Amino acid sequence: MPERAWLGTDQASNQAAINALLDEAITVLAISPAQRYRERIRELHSIIRQAQTEISELRTQRVTAPQQGSWQKTVADYDQAIQQQSQRIDTANQELLTIRREFATELRRLGLVLSDEQLEFLLSTVVGDDLIEMGIAFDNVKTITEQLERLMVDSQESLDGSRRYYGMYLVLLEILERMQDHLITAVNSRYLPEINTIADKARVLMEQTQGLKQRSDAAHAVLDANLQAQTLTLRAAALYRDYLVEQARQVAQARERLLQDIAIARNTYETVKISGELVALMKSSQAMLDNLLQRQLPPLRAFENLEMKREFERLTAQLQAGAAS
Repeated sequence: MPERAWLGTDQASNQAAINALLDEAITVLAISPAQRYRERIRELHSIIRQAQTEISELRTQRVTAPQQGSWQKTVADYDQAIQQQSQRIDTANQELLTIRREFATELRRLGLVLSDEQLEFLLSTVVGDDLIEMGIAFDNVKTITEQLERLMVDSQESLDGSRRYYGMYLVLLEILERMQDHLITAVNSRYLPEINTIADKARVLMEQTQGLKQRSDAAHAVLDANLQAQTLTLRAAALYRDYLVEQARQVAQARERLLQDIAIARNTYETVKISGELVALMKSSQAMLDNLLQRQLPPLRAFENLEMKREFERLTAQLQAGAAS
């Protein structure tokens, strides 16, 4: 596939699409939302590449550096800088190892068991865009989907388990759709044009061979054999071209059906999600209500206005005393 394409899909967009689907797979698992595993791994790989580039440049500059000096970097200065960059690489690799361990632990808590290779693929950034990379992604997500289905059944369709299963199934369908789209694009933009080019070359060779036969009395047997081989190549190219066109047509039809399946799967996933959101809301509000209702208020004491009564009695006594005198 070309690195850039004027029409259709190019390598960069395919890589981005596969990585986006793997990001979606990790998101569906909802493992430690605060831990953006794949994003951090991309950052760490970038740090490692930068440090490796820096080390290469430092080693080149070190060759012409003086052993001692006051105004320019010495060999010792470059050695120290190289050591610092090497330490950056070691630190990044250590964090990568920690992330993989944490990710594996989180998966085990969910009841998922994956091989080291599967874990590595899910967490790593895809750099290829061919069907092999997509096939690996499909197989790994399929393994997770099958395990999530068993876990959902065992939990009697708990909403968390159901959300993970239907979400991962949706990702699985999306990867398959991407593979089908990739194949259709490859047939139309790469394989058919290449077959046409080969057929054109075969026709040109046939004309050249026939011309040689007419101009030469010798080597007719060799030229006849060449003509037979060229004719066979032309026929094989035509047959294979028809085969690829038919296969692409069938895949396109399957893709149309798959798009319907994706729409249904997405609808189901969103249904499970909103059901889970409602249940979570109900649990949260019920907890708040229970917490509120459990609060016991002290009884309200009746207001007897004692101070007013005392003041009234004092005033009455004063008035009575004044009247008596």
